[in-house]
Amino acid sequence: MIIDDLAEILKVSPESLTDECGLGSIAQWDSVAQIDIMMYLEKNYNIEINESSLNSYSSLKNILALENI
Repeated sequence: MIIDDLAEILKVSPESLTDECGLGSIAQWDSVAQIDIMMYLEKNYNIEINESSLNSYSSLKNILALENI
């Protein structure tokens, strides 16, 4: 499940992640963690890493929408 994988990347509990979480909203989700998240998305969801995708997938709400694709 995406939420569990993101929690592992961010080194937080899955329960601490809410729809409002995103880049910079919690200390663990910094620019380095965003790169790790983008690499995870690229590998598991065929998301191409570029400037527009970085902005598109910098919030938990947008990332969770991938599960519905």
